[in-house]
Amino acid sequence: MSAQSSALAPAPQEQTDASEPVFGPLFAANPIFQDGLTAFQTLDGRSFRLERRGNLTLFQQDGQTEVWALETVPGPRGDEFLKNDVGRLFVRLTDLGGVILYSASHPQGMPVDPIAEPEAIDRPRFNADMSNSLTLYLSLRTGHPISVSIEDLDHHTARWLQDAARIAGESLVGNPDEAADIHRLEVRTGSVPELDLSDEGTLIVYVNPDDRFEGRPSSDRVTIFLKNRMAS
Repeated sequence: MSAQSSALAPAPQEQTDASEPVFGPLFAANPIFQDGLTAFQTLDGRSFRLERRGNLTLFQQDGQTEVWALETVPGPRGDEFLKNDVGRLFVRLTDLGGVILYSASHPQGMPVDPIAEPEAIDRPRFNADMSNSLTLYLSLRTGHPISVSIEDLDHHTARWLQDAARIAGESLVGNPDEAADIHRLEVRTGSVPELDLSDEGTLIVYVNPDDRFEGRPSSDRVTIFLKNRMAS
């Protein structure tokens, strides 16, 4: 489930770090498969952007704040399937250069057309007051106090933890029954993106900031984790 825009949606964000790695083209024979930024639009006017780097592709739908880190899964006839960290299919790239978008309203997929001169997918911007802002937002939207703690790091690193905190927070708001017993949200660094829930009602989100968007759990993963814990 895609995270919805909220009052906490970040302001216009910074461009890609100069230190971020650049990979060579994975399929140099066809421009649509090359690394770089592309954008597409559906027949009903919805648009999204893809930023490809090797086997990792960033996906962002216009009007939404979450950036999804999608992995390439090989398909039949040379097609590629782009899926998120819980295996949800977002996009199929065909060997003929076609792009098929999958969504709740079009589970069988729908073809899209390219857009010229797409806007960049921006990186999260550091917010010095993120913990307090998110604490207030969660407490108001869930109807009970939820405090937020984000590990104190330098600005360039902390913004990735803040992005994970925002995603987790919006997932809590979107799943009020599962969030009823959660009273604290903690975001820490870890070797891999992971989630945990303490007996005291603390949701812990582990983030590897070195992996950027791929280094934090998606909203789909947070939602599934909350529902599974409630059902267990």
